[in-house]
Amino acid sequence: MVKLKEEFDYESLCGKLETQVDHLTAEVERQNKLRNKLFKDLQMQKDQCDLMRDKAIQLEMNLKNTKRQQLENSAYQEKLADASQLYERKIADLVQEVEEEQARSTNAEHQLNEMKNEQEIGNYQYQRELSEATYMYESKIAELQKKLEDEHARSNSAEE
Repeated sequence: MVKLKEEFDYESLCGKLETQVDHLTAEVERQNKLRNKLFKDLQMQKDQCDLMRDKAIQLEMNLKNTKRQQLENSAYQEKLADASQLYERKIADLVQEVEEEQARSTNAEHQLNEMKNEQEIGNYQYQRELSEATYMYESKIAELQKKLEDEHARSNSAEE
């Protein structure tokens, strides 16, 4: 049986192992730095995801509010349209009443003017008849005064 006697160079082996340990330590540090960087990137993406989720929630709330406001606005518009129609009908009725009242007023003015004209004609006739009657009575009074004076004169002459 043959025996091999090997001799180990422990120092060179120790140096090789130390070099490998240094390389592994450096690799571990590089991996740790990479892991930390990836962790930071992941955290940043998580923050961005949270921010986007918050924005999505806010947009959903805005959308719900907008839909609610649209429903309220459509309800208000319907109420406004109904009220507008009601007021337009009332205005049309009032305009018609005003027109009827104006027609009655115009008719009453015409009747009043006709009555005034008839009254003026009647007054003119009465004034003419009154002046004729006054003239006739004044003539009779003058005639009677003359007769009275003549009678006084006769009476005075008869007394003398």
